[in-house]
Amino acid sequence: YCNGANVPEQQFTGNVHEATYVWNKVSGDNIAGLPDNGNNMIPAFEAINTGATVLTANYKVTADYSYANKSCNNGDTIEFSISVLPQPEVAINIPHQTLCSGDELREIAFTGKATSFKWERISDYVPGLPSSGIGNIPRQILINIGINPLKVNYRVTPVYEHNGTIC
Repeated sequence: YCNGANVPEQQFTGNVHEATYVWNKVSGDNIAGLPDNGNNMIPAFEAINTGATVLTANYKVTADYSYANKSCNNGDTIEFSISVLPQPEVAINIPHQTLCSGDELREIAFTGKATSFKWERISDYVPGLPSSGIGNIPRQILINIGINPLKVNYRVTPVYEHNGTIC
């Protein structure tokens, strides 16, 4: 789940009528709002991760059936994990460059809490300058064939991906 996502309740079911499903956290991180144990369902919660890495809690669920004061908790056990990704963030090492036509634009490298960075040019067209990409903005020679200065602005989107979840 992404940071800030509303996670719906998780209801456990099986083929034994009136069974109780006992679940316990067996290892991993503490995730705010997510209990360590309970019966039958994991309540809905807001996924919160203020850190820089993925939080993962690992759980085990066992079916338990009681009848006439006899408990039969030898049902199948399943294991599952709940992961919460951090909020992606971006920082730029060169916030502003002023260049003359024919000068080289230095590479613009991104850092932050993300597994990749998507960028797109959102301003004037400059011949030879790519309009979008993934990763750092590459070094390149900029040419202005006009008589007026050009201003190039970029929109950068940090992306955090883990096991098929993209935030």
